[in-house]
Amino acid sequence: MKILYDARFITAGRTGVGRLAENLLKALVDYCPHLTVCALYVDHPGTIPSVEYIRAPVPFDSHPSGDLYRNLNLRRLLKTESFDLYFSPGFYSIQLKSPVPQVVMIHDMAVFDCPESFPHRFVKYLRLMIRSSCHRADAIITSSRFAAGRIVELFPVAESKVRVVPYGVQPGFMHRDRSRDAEIRKKWALPNAYILTIASIEPRKNLMALLDAYAVYRRRTERPLPLIIVGKEGHRAREIKKRAERHDMEFSVRLLNYIPENVLGAIYAMAEFMIYPSLYEGFGLPVLEAMASGCPVIASERSSIPEVVGDSGILIDPADPVNMSNAMIRLSEDKEDAARFRDLGYARAAVYTWEKTAAQICPICTALKRR
Repeated sequence: MKILYDARFITAGRTGVGRLAENLLKALVDYCPHLTVCALYVDHPGTIPSVEYIRAPVPFDSHPSGDLYRNLNLRRLLKTESFDLYFSPGFYSIQLKSPVPQVVMIHDMAVFDCPESFPHRFVKYLRLMIRSSCHRADAIITSSRFAAGRIVELFPVAESKVRVVPYGVQPGFMHRDRSRDAEIRKKWALPNAYILTIASIEPRKNLMALLDAYAVYRRRTERPLPLIIVGKEGHRAREIKKRAERHDMEFSVRLLNYIPENVLGAIYAMAEFMIYPSLYEGFGLPVLEAMASGCPVIASERSSIPEVVGDSGILIDPADPVNMSNAMIRLSEDKEDAARFRDLGYARAAVYTWEKTAAQICPICTALKRR
C-alpha cells in the first residue's frame, strides 16, 4: 500500500504537532513493513530509511498558496503517482474531491472550545479546515475519548469516521543517556532543584493561575523551589511575564523558550516534579513525557488529561490556586510521596508506545484501500 504522508509539519524547531508527525512517521515505517511511505517536506527532509521524500514548494499552513497546493497539486500528484492513500497528521484534508481515501488526524477542538488562545484569523481559518476535514476525510484519528467526543458533538457527520488512537512516548525519555546531565544543567543554568512546567505560553495553558498558585506556595513554605516554564511564546504571552513581575517573582520564575527535543528528557528528569495546569488538551503529551522521564506529575483534572494520568499523578482543580499550591507543597516536602508517584508514572508511561500507535493506525489505512 502506497501512502502519501504530509510531513510538512516536521520543521526545524518543531514542537507539538511537528514532533508527533515525525514520531508517527518513524513508527509507521518501522512497524508497518507492508506500507510504502512517501513523505512531503518543505525544509526538513529527514533521514528515515525506507522513506521517499518529495519536496513541496509551500509550507503546510501557508495561505492561500498552501491551500491551492493542497487542493490542486496534491490531487494531481496522488493520481499520477498511483498513491492509495493521503495521510494528514494535522487537521487539514484535501477540500476538493480526492482521487484516493484520506486519513486526517484531528488532535483537539481548541479553536472551537478555547478561541481566546489563538489569533482571531487563525481561529476562523482552522475552524473551516476542521469542518472540511470532518466532511471530507474517510477516517479521522484522534488521541483521546474526550477529543473524540468533542469532534462528534460539533460535527455529527464524523461519528462513524472517528477512531481513538492514543499517542506514544519516545523510548529516549524512558531510557535516556545521563552522561550529559551536568553539561545540560550548566548550559541552561538549571538550579539543583526546581519545579517544571512545559507548555506554550498561551491562555488555555492556564499559566496565569499557575503563577497565582506559585505565589501562594512561596508564602506557605520556608524553602520554595524555583519555577521553570519551558515553552514557545504564543498568543498573549506578554501577559504572563507581567503577572510574574506583579507578584515580585521575576527572580524565582524563569521562562525558557524553545528547548531542543534531545534535551527535554534531562530537563524533565532533573525536576523535582512537573505541574501541568492546562484548562484544555486533546491529549497532553508533556504529561506522558514527564512520567516516562521519572518526573512526578501534578496535572489538571480537566479535558483529556485524566485519561493519560490515571491514578499515577496528582490531579488538581486548575481554577483553584490553593488546591494547586497544596499539591506543590505535598511533592516538595513529602519525598516518599514524590517517589511513589515517580514509580507509578514511569510504569504507566511504559504502556504508551509509538509501536502500539502505529499498530492501531495501520489497519485503519489498509481497510480504506480495500474499499
